[in-house]
Amino acid sequence: MVLISLYSCCVIPVSSKCDPYVSTCFNLQFVFPDRICVNEKITFENTSVACDTNTNFVWNFGDSTPVSADPSHTYTKAGTFRVKLFIPGLDSCPDREIIKSIDVIDCPEFNCPGRIDSCFSCSFLGFNFSRNVCVGKETVFENRSTGCSSNTGFIWNFGDLSPSSTNPVHTYTHAGRYIVKLITPQRSGCPERFISDTINVMNCVKTDSCEGLAVKIVQAISGNNRVFTATVTGGTAPYQYSWTTSANLSPFSGQGTNKITTPMGQNGAVYSVTVTVKDRHNCSTMHNIYYPGN
Repeated sequence: MVLISLYSCCVIPVSSKCDPYVSTCFNLQFVFPDRICVNEKITFENTSVACDTNTNFVWNFGDSTPVSADPSHTYTKAGTFRVKLFIPGLDSCPDREIIKSIDVIDCPEFNCPGRIDSCFSCSFLGFNFSRNVCVGKETVFENRSTGCSSNTGFIWNFGDLSPSSTNPVHTYTHAGRYIVKLITPQRSGCPERFISDTINVMNCVKTDSCEGLAVKIVQAISGNNRVFTATVTGGTAPYQYSWTTSANLSPFSGQGTNKITTPMGQNGAVYSVTVTVKDRHNCSTMHNIYYPGN
């Protein structure tokens, strides 16, 4: 079962009149369930980062149905579809968009006795990482898959033509945008499963003020809520914090501080939390995590 396979870079217009339109979102992104069935209503979750509150998002589900502002959709037949989340261009500016391919399956075929237990070795497949990293800097990818059988094997493909590896630590040697895959290999007649996301690798300019600025999100459970704390290293205090979460986790408390509190979320859903930090010299960094609700 193919889960996620393609990422299309946002289109950046060169005309200066389009600059305000480009800045309406720092990064377009969305996630969706890793198992999509025919005639089952699903919700695509808009996880775009640092967007204006009045940004107009539109969905094209790739099955010839009309475009919609509603992120929920029901596919009526099996197949591979290209789902597009885009911000319509205004005043001759082009659309900004991200496209991901999804597979919709005829679920009764996969619900035969014993098939799902033997082939679907994890109930949730996912990983966290720093989305913007520097050339020559070691990057750690955190496997956040849950509900996995004890014999599940994982392989990382870092998208830069380096050999696939079981080691989640990698150093990129060239700048660019790379598609990173976390894979559970094909075994015993079961298909390969994978989830992918895009990482931005940059030639970083070293300065005394910005060198070493980094942030990491740590989550904890407190009663019926989740608490996310941003830990900053490097840079120069004071720090400014800006948080974004999955739409169905809003409203949350703590915006502008290093700690926010959100609801727990629903079983089977996938949520995201992102923090962007600026220091005294206006240097910035960010970190985002994905996690299953419970």
